[in-house]
Amino acid sequence: MIGREMPSDEVLASWQHVEQRALDLRAAGLQGSLRELRVRASLDLLQERDSRPAPAGPDANDDPAANDDPAANAPPPCWTPPGPARAPLRS
Repeated sequence: MIGREMPSDEVLASWQHVEQRALDLRAAGLQGSLRELRVRASLDLLQERDSRPAPAGPDANDDPAANDDPAANAPPPCWTPPGPARAPLRS
């Protein structure tokens, strides 16, 4: 992509924004050279998306209080797939 006749101060600010996004991608663990990460950052910004991996949820093993709660270690409730619709029970 090439831009012509753009205000130089806004171009510099935009480049700095892309550079910071590329460094953020690297810090988040994305692989690639800084050049490749700048490309990814530019595409992310143009397409309004975020290529950083989603943060992992809290791990119960990291929280000692979660191990004291029996409900936290209980198996999930049984689930049965929905069957045909049933008429409500009448008393």
